[in-house]
Amino acid sequence: MRIGWAAAIAAVSVICSGAAGPAAASTAASRAQVAGKLAPHTPWAPPPDAMTAPLKAALEKLKADDYPGVYALAKPYTERPDFETLPETVRHLAWHLVGLGAWQTDRLPEAHKAFKTSSKLAGAIGWDWLYRAYTAQGDKDPQDSVYAFATMLETDPEPLAQVDDHFIGELHRQALELPRGEQRLMVLADDLLDVDWKPRDATGDWSDFWLDHAARLLDRGDVARAGKAMGRVTAPDALASARADRRFAPLLRQDPARFNVAKAHAARLAVTRARMTEKPRALGEVNAHALALLSMGRAAEVLTVTQAALERRADSWDDAKNRPWTLDIQARALRDLGRFDDALVAWRMATRPEIGGGVSQELNLADALLELDRPAEVLTIVGGVKPEKVSAFGRMVAANLSACANAQLGDRTGVDLAFAALAADRDAIPFLEMSGHLCAGDQDGAAAVLIALLKDPETRLEALADAQDYPEEAVTAPFRRAQLARRRALYARPDVRAAVAAVGRVERQPYPAVY
Repeated sequence: MRIGWAAAIAAVSVICSGAAGPAAASTAASRAQVAGKLAPHTPWAPPPDAMTAPLKAALEKLKADDYPGVYALAKPYTERPDFETLPETVRHLAWHLVGLGAWQTDRLPEAHKAFKTSSKLAGAIGWDWLYRAYTAQGDKDPQDSVYAFATMLETDPEPLAQVDDHFIGELHRQALELPRGEQRLMVLADDLLDVDWKPRDATGDWSDFWLDHAARLLDRGDVARAGKAMGRVTAPDALASARADRRFAPLLRQDPARFNVAKAHAARLAVTRARMTEKPRALGEVNAHALALLSMGRAAEVLTVTQAALERRADSWDDAKNRPWTLDIQARALRDLGRFDDALVAWRMATRPEIGGGVSQELNLADALLELDRPAEVLTIVGGVKPEKVSAFGRMVAANLSACANAQLGDRTGVDLAFAALAADRDAIPFLEMSGHLCAGDQDGAAAVLIALLKDPETRLEALADAQDYPEEAVTAPFRRAQLARRRALYARPDVRAAVAAVGRVERQPYPAVY
């Protein structure tokens, strides 16, 4: 964040500089008028030095990272009797400094309030809106956070280069949960598209984000912008979903080569291999390459790659925290090769706290035990997951495992409780509700969920992805075989076939589904 604050200092300190003159002050303040989003303001002459001396002193404190000092100078300045009569740009700077000082001294509600004020005043720049978005998160106001971030993109997107990808992902999730969520998400994604945003983490795959946005644009008849969004979609599974969805037919006709799933697999493999070579200390790059191999059914190669990584000393990696995921990927490869006992050893090792294992790894271990028909052990693990300590995603995974394990044990009460938990969080992973009904042998319930997912434009892509014709795995565990048989029966139902045909199509995929 220091880079951001340095930029903010440079942009706002001109207000306190008598030598800068009216033109310089007006230029700094006018940065907020990009795209005509804010009303123009009247340029002003620099006030007397005596008027801004406390703000100059606060800026010096800011340069020295003395945030208590910033707050101690800027806060009283906003309480002076004549404050509201001061030039608007002076008041902007004062509130901006109060916001920074309050933020860094654990006064988040006050910091949020300060940036809500500074962002509305003449002189506001992108950093005001970004800091408003950040502090709104801490103040538990996601609606204002999404609004402020979108306004930053529309008025002065310069700070975007400093924003962590995770923060944007969190805004994406929160936007959908707000009133008029789809509209808010459309604005956010459109703004990111307009400023040509690219993730800071080159290994991050935002294909699903852009695929969903393209689908919403197509729902509105905007084929041109949908094509622009699809230009950012590279993941093979995302392209397969688009091919299956009738909404994407105009784009598929325009550029069929872009939707070649087999070539997308090969391209991703080449990219991950190159990154792994370029960054020999990045375990995350090894994991990405191993997953690309796994998605192409090349489990033996996955073992070679992951074992070589696991044999290295932890201090030979810059991101040894990713070791549990390396073990998880290795376990999946062992499972695909039929080495179930060895796979369980790797999964159990991945759960160890001393190497960074946590709830995610424990749930993956439970899933592996479920495949091997060991439901009692599954329920022991799931029973240790505290719902209030995990996300809605984690609760859905745990509830699905519980439904399947209780069904294996013939515990109808346990199944019903799991169904209720799946329904409560269904928006997190809608497809797991269908999976739970399949586990319990409830074909009618599974069909009802699936048909609803196909009818809903927001969940259709995921439903169509599952409907595709995947080659079967060479080796499968007992539970997996039973679940695949239930899935075939589900998709053979006339009502399900009609629902799929109404909105999409089924194609043969080049590789088995990854699970």
